[in-house]
Amino acid sequence: MVHFAHASAELNERDVALLSRFYTTLPQNSQITITGFTDDSAPGGTITNESLALNRATTVRDFLISLGLQENQATVKASPLCCYVAANNTDSGRALNRRVELHTTSLSTPKQANK
Repeated sequence: MVHFAHASAELNERDVALLSRFYTTLPQNSQITITGFTDDSAPGGTITNESLALNRATTVRDFLISLGLQENQATVKASPLCCYVAANNTDSGRALNRRVELHTTSLSTPKQANK
């Protein structure tokens, strides 16, 4: 998981290191679903949160592409104002909810049948 500051889609140094390590362990034939989330405190409601969640996921995808990930290996999604991992009634809870989750699926190549 990558976490973000309030109303931000910028990666910090810790997240850059985390994503770099993630990329080095990623099997070559993987598909990645990158989903951005928000807390419930951004001004502007659903539209602002939808845009922010998508921007967070896109930031992560673009960073992974800069490391060598192929664009067709990544799907970007936004899930604003849902799927909280902590209560939004504290600063620490909201900080945990401002995140991007990465889910990988390894695509195996079919084995050749023996003749």
